[in-house]
Amino acid sequence: MDRLAALELFVRVVESGSFSAAARERRLSQPAASKQVAALERSLGVRLLHRTTRKVTPTDEGLAYYDRAREAVQSLREAAAAVRTREAGLGGTLHVATSVGFGRVSVAPRVAAFLAAHPRLSIDLHMADAYVDLVREGIDVAIRVGELRDDGLIARRIGQSERVVVAAPDYVARHGEPNEPADLARHNCIVYTGLATVDRWPFEAGEEVETVAVRGNLRCTSGEGVLGAVLASAGITCAPLWQVGPEIAARRLKRLLPRHRPLPLPIHAVWPTSRRLSPRVKAFVDHLESGFQRCPWVAGFGLPRVKG
Repeated sequence: MDRLAALELFVRVVESGSFSAAARERRLSQPAASKQVAALERSLGVRLLHRTTRKVTPTDEGLAYYDRAREAVQSLREAAAAVRTREAGLGGTLHVATSVGFGRVSVAPRVAAFLAAHPRLSIDLHMADAYVDLVREGIDVAIRVGELRDDGLIARRIGQSERVVVAAPDYVARHGEPNEPADLARHNCIVYTGLATVDRWPFEAGEEVETVAVRGNLRCTSGEGVLGAVLASAGITCAPLWQVGPEIAARRLKRLLPRHRPLPLPIHAVWPTSRRLSPRVKAFVDHLESGFQRCPWVAGFGLPRVKG
C-alpha cells in the first residue's frame, strides 16, 4: 500500500508539475510528499524528477515510468471501485468541472439528488469560466457548453443549449429593435469571449447558416458578467436560454429577433483519454443527461416556433 501511495503521488506530481499541488490533494505536507517520491526513486535506483525552485519536470526515465505507473494506478483504482460498487454502491470523491453560469443553473441543482442516491460519494465541484486542464487539475469529468476545442479528450454529448438574442427593455426603447440578424451590426453587442465564435453570431437560415459579425464596447470572459451588463441596459447579447429564460419571464429582458434562431450550442461531458470511464463518472453523466432530457432549455426543444 505504501508503494501504491507513492505511485499515485508521483503520477499527480508529473501531471500537476508541482509537489505542493499534489501534496495538497493527498493532504500531505510538501516535505512529506517529496520524501515519498525520493524513497520511490531510491527503490528504483533512478532519478524520476528534475527539481528546481520553480518547477518539477520528469526525467526521460521518469516519463517512461509515468506512462506505466499511470496505467497501473488507474487499473487498481478501477478494480477497487468495482469491488466497492458491487458491495455498497458508489463511493469516493468525484472531481467535476464546469463553467460558473451553467454550473450554478444546471449542474449544481442536480448534484443534490445524485448525492442523495449515493450517500458514500462526495463531489468536488470546480466552477470557473477559464479553461481548465483536466489532467493537470485532477478533474474526473468536465461539463462544457459550446463546440469543443480540445484534443485528447473523450466526449459524450448530453444536451443542447438553446440561445436567444436579448436586451433590456430600456435599451430597446432608446436604440430600437433589430428586425433581421444583419441589423445587429448597427447595435452595441456585448460579447462573451468564452465561445469559439466570439463576435460572430450564427443563425439558422433554412438549410444554411447566416453568420453576423457584431461589435460593441464590452467583451467579457464571464457569462455572468455579460448578463449583468445586459440587465443594466448596456447592449444586446446572444445568450443561452437556461441563463436568460427567467429574466425574459420576469420582463427584465426582452427577446429580440423571435423569427431567427441562433444556432444552439452542444453540451458535452468530457474526460481525459488517459482515464477510463469509471463507474462514478458514468453514473454522474447518466444522471445529468437524464435531467437535461426533461429540461426544455437544455434538451433542444425549448423555443416556441414563431409563425409569420
